[in-house]
Amino acid sequence: VLLFMPLGAAFAAGAKRPWVRVLLALGLVIPALALLYTYSRGGWIAIVIAAVVFTYCCNKRLIPALMGLGLLCIPLLPESVLIRLSTIGNKADSSTQHRLDIWNGVLHLLRDHDRVLTGIGLGPETFRIIYPFYSIGSAKIGAYQSQMQYMELVLELGLLGFVSSIYMCCKYVGRAVQALFSGAKEDRLILIACISSFAALAFVGLVEYLWFYQRLMFAFFIFLGILLAAAAPKEDLAK
Repeated sequence: VLLFMPLGAAFAAGAKRPWVRVLLALGLVIPALALLYTYSRGGWIAIVIAAVVFTYCCNKRLIPALMGLGLLCIPLLPESVLIRLSTIGNKADSSTQHRLDIWNGVLHLLRDHDRVLTGIGLGPETFRIIYPFYSIGSAKIGAYQSQMQYMELVLELGLLGFVSSIYMCCKYVGRAVQALFSGAKEDRLILIACISSFAALAFVGLVEYLWFYQRLMFAFFIFLGILLAAAAPKEDLAK
C-alpha cells in the first residue's frame, strides 16, 4: 500500500475525464481501509507523510486544507483505531516494548560478534540461529527479524552494505527530485508519487523490516524500476 497507493493517486489525478478521475479516486478507498485495519501505527503515520509530501509537491497551498480534513476525519475512525493511535510513543505498550527488546538484543549481538562491518549474512535463517542467544524480555518469543529496516541492513550486510544501500536509495530519489524540478511535465505526477512513497518508506523503515517477505522486496524493486523510468531522460528511453 505504501509503495503503490501514491502511484494510484497520481494515476487518478492524471486522468483526463472527470468521471474516470472520480472512479479511480474511489478505488483508493480499498487499500486505504486495508491499511487502516492492519493496525500498523507506523503504516498510518507513513501514509500521512506520503500524503503531505504528495500535496506539497503538487500545490503546497493545499497543505492547511489537507491537515484540516485529516483532523475532521479523526472522530470518524473506529474506536479500536483511536485506542491504537493513543498508544503511539507509549513504552508500556506491548508491541513497543517488544521492539525495544529486539533492538537491544540485536545491539548486543553486533557487539559480541564484532559483526558491525561485515554483518552476520543474508536471510532470516541466520538470524533465527544466532539471535535467540541474545534475546531478552518479550523478544524471547516471536522475534524473526530486527523490526527495523536500517538495523537489519547493518545486521545482515554490515556497515559497508548499509552505506551502499542508503547511497543507492538517496541517489535514485535525488535523480527523481532533479527530474521533477527540471520541468518533466508529462511524468510529473509519477515522480511526485515515487518521492512520496520513498518518504513513507524512509519513516516506516524505523519500525519495520520491509524486506522480510520476499514479495515486498520484489515489489520494492518493481517500484524502483518505475521511478528510474520516470526520472530517465526521454532520449535515453528512446534508445
